Amino acid sequence: MFTKRSIERLAGACLISGLMAFLAHGLTLGRGVGPMTILLVLMYGFLTILSAVAVYMVFNSRERFLAIIGAFGLGGHGLFVVLVSALLVAQLEFAREFTTTGEPGTDSVTAAARSLALTMGSIRAFAFLFLGFGLASLGGLIAWSGAFARWLGWLGVFAGVLGFLGALMVIFNVALSPFIFMTGVFLMFVFILALGIRLLVRRTREKAVKVGGQE
Repeated sequence: MFTKRSIERLAGACLISGLMAFLAHGLTLGRGVGPMTILLVLMYGFLTILSAVAVYMVFNSRERFLAIIGAFGLGGHGLFVVLVSALLVAQLEFAREFTTTGEPGTDSVTAAARSLALTMGSIRAFAFLFLGFGLASLGGLIAWSGAFARWLGWLGVFAGVLGFLGALMVIFNVALSPFIFMTGVFLMFVFILALGIRLLVRRTREKAVKVGGQE
């Protein structure tokens, strides 16, 4: 049994912790992909999956359908991120082989490394496609239900739609896609941070709820 307030705190903590892990992983990329980078990506993936469950439990009593879609988008994003962490391990092995031998290896190994890089790029785009879809749904839920300030909901809708379209443009290699994609990602993370903080500081009447979300 959990209280509604404890679930809100869990959701907020997971959202903010996941965002911090993502930002920290970006800082480690300056030194190249290493074990710490992979660990941070993996942490971000699992925290996102956990936040998807917690966010569903928080909002399902408001609008179950949108809560399911939002959780599906967040959870799908987390699963894609975990997959990226696994591919980063393979990329690290290719890099170690090059460092050890001083040459990239056979043509087949080089081709495999290039194929891996392209695959990771596509998976990242699909990951943010899911994130945009999920956040737009959560933003719509907040704006429609008034669970929090409506401006926060509309921010989620705008950021999610822009991130979704940006990821879609990256997948199809449309002009200006990097600019739109990065703008969408930035706004999505602003929304995640704002939502996480709001869930942590929100004051609600304590209610015991089951893990399934029923009050």
